[in-house]
Amino acid sequence: MLCPCNPVREPSSLAVGSEFRIAQGKGWWGGQARVLPVIHAIITMEFIMLEILEAKPLAGYKLWIRFSDGRTGEVNLSHLVGKGVFTAWEDPETFKEAFLDSVGGTVAWPGDIQLCPDSLYEELTGIRPDAPLVSRA
Repeated sequence: MLCPCNPVREPSSLAVGSEFRIAQGKGWWGGQARVLPVIHAIITMEFIMLEILEAKPLAGYKLWIRFSDGRTGEVNLSHLVGKGVFTAWEDPETFKEAFLDSVGGTVAWPGDIQLCPDSLYEELTGIRPDAPLVSRA
């Protein structure tokens, strides 16, 4: 069984004697997978599944966001201005055109600029939503 680094909708359980693959590094793409034996317990993994319910662009390249878990707040995105695809934001009026992309679940701007909910949530709360919450049964 492979532990996804992206959120899943259902928790998974592992029984004693089974193998569990985890990814090392930053995200599943950033390192090599390791196989760990499950020895003493059934392990249940749950992932935070988030949706952005509302997003509003603010002055100074800030974005106010409301997540499906009830958390709200401002994220400062000024450090991205002028870098890569974010050169479009050098015109402050472009930043003000932020909208929710209902297909991808992202905050988006014209020109195919998108920020995923996971990265915005981590920026706002300091919590990685793709990190599993592990408990023992």
